[in-house]
This record gives sequence, structure tokens and C-alpha cells, in this order.
Amino acid sequence: MTPTEQVTIDLPKQEVICGEHSWHFDINSSWKEKFLTGEDDIDQTMRYEDQISAYEVQISPYQ
Repeated sequence: MTPTEQVTIDLPKQEVICGEHSWHFDINSSWKEKFLTGEDDIDQTMRYEDQISAYEVQISPYQ
């Protein structure tokens, strides 16, 4: 490998490619989804905003 050789990381395929060589790598599925969607934990939680709001309406503030 030369200092100018291109290295490609194919996250959906979980593969690193350099020239004619390629290597598979493992990644936690949650982290993979976050990287692919550009979301963090808060973004993923906010997907459930409607359900969270509905739950909050049902609970008593004095519990």
C-alpha cells in the first residue's frame, strides 16, 4: 500500500476496500444505523415523540 493509495469504507456492506483487496469488518447494528442515517440517540428517541407525548398526558404529575 502506498501513501497515496485510496481506501474505501463501504459501511452498508461492512467492507474496507484498497485496490484489489477487501476486508470485512463487524459493527454493532445500532451504530451502523446511526452512521448511515446521521442520527444520534436523541434523534432516535424523538422518532417516538407522539407515543411519549401520549403517555405523558396519561400519567399524573403527582405520582
